[in-house]
Amino acid sequence: SSSNLCIKCKLNDVVSGYGGIDDGRFCADCFRSNLFGKFRLAVTSNAMISPTDKVLVAFSGGPSSRLTTNP
Repeated sequence: SSSNLCIKCKLNDVVSGYGGIDDGRFCADCFRSNLFGKFRLAVTSNAMISPTDKVLVAFSGGPSSRLTTNP
């Protein structure tokens, strides 16, 4: 049904992500794109990282550090 299609591309089935407000509205590709866009906006609009900064990303692999999608 159309209620199971991504609201952005309207082509692919929706995925369940992290339980947030966007959960179950986007396909995997559009979900990643939306999440990255929100991250990029927050970083640039708050001047969190400058071009000369070194950045370390920590990923424990635990449930709080990852997003899962259903096949």
